[in-house]
Amino acid sequence: QQWTCVVVALGACVALLLHSQQTESTYRLDFIWKLQANDEKEDMEHLEAYNRKLLANILPEHVAQHFLNSDKNIDELYHEQCESVCVMFASIPNFSEFYVELEGNNEGVECLRLLNEIIADFDEILAEDSFKYIEKIKSTGATYMAASGLTAATRDLRGYRHV
Repeated sequence: QQWTCVVVALGACVALLLHSQQTESTYRLDFIWKLQANDEKEDMEHLEAYNRKLLANILPEHVAQHFLNSDKNIDELYHEQCESVCVMFASIPNFSEFYVELEGNNEGVECLRLLNEIIADFDEILAEDSFKYIEKIKSTGATYMAASGLTAATRDLRGYRHV
C-alpha cells in the first residue's frame, strides 16, 4: 500500500513534469511563430509600399489611385474623357546607333549614363512650378512622354495654360 502511494505520487510527478515540458515547448513555439508572423507582416508591408511606389512610378498618380482604391472588375479597362489634353514625345534620334558597347565607353554604361542624365533633367524641369501642369507619363528607351490636362490639378480650362 505504501509503495502504491509512492508509485502513484511518482507517476503524478512524472506526468506533471512531462506536461510542464510540453506546455513550455508549446509556449516557445508560439513565441517563435509570433516573431515569424511579425517579420512576415513587416516584410509584406515593405513589399506593399514598394509596389505602391512602383505603381505610382509606372502610372500617373490619379490612375494609380484608381487601381488601388476602387472595388472594380479587374478585367475592366481604365478610361477617362478629357476635354483638352496635350501630349509631348521627346526622343533622341539615332540613340540606338549612338549606343555602342565598347571598352572606351565602359561597355555602353556611359551611353546609358548620358541617357539617364537627360531623363533626370527632364524630370527636374517638370518639378519646377512653371511646369506644374505637365505630368510625366513614362520614358521608354530614348523617348520621354509627358502630358498636360489629364487631371483637374493639371488642367486650366479657362486660361488653357496647360496647353
